[in-house]
Amino acid sequence: MYFHKEGRTTIATTTIISAILIFTIFFLTYKFEWLACIPYAVTGFIAVKMFLILYFFRMPKREFTYNDRQIISPCDGKICIIQEV
Repeated sequence: MYFHKEGRTTIATTTIISAILIFTIFFLTYKFEWLACIPYAVTGFIAVKMFLILYFFRMPKREFTYNDRQIISPCDGKICIIQEV
């Protein structure tokens, strides 16, 4: 499985911003024990967000079994790019 080329910049940008945010929050709350639950909540939220972004842009390999009685659609069910044809 690989990711669609249109999503590579989104994935890279989100990963960099998320890493900076996580390290900043952990660094700022390191000395304050009463703020210890905030970094974990933010990290969990960012992990879910990253999973959804990766899931949206995924392109799984598919194996087709050709049969004369079946119709195989070229559509994946995801909008990757909108352009006039």
